[in-house]
Amino acid sequence: MKNYSFHPDAVAEFNHSIEYYDNCAEALGLDFATEVHSSIERILAHPLSWTEIDHGIRRCLVSRFP
Repeated sequence: MKNYSFHPDAVAEFNHSIEYYDNCAEALGLDFATEVHSSIERILAHPLSWTEIDHGIRRCLVSRFP
């Protein structure tokens, strides 16, 4: 797998989202984290497959979570 990194603010938001979903339902935070990591793996495998929303910026939506 290729390397990737997140801005520290994105890491904080990701962790906050996991906590939020865990508070909604048991293990939902884990489901959310798994979906995000699966999306990252797809992006790394096929980086040009996603919709370009601006020059050099692409969007990959995470299934099941808004």
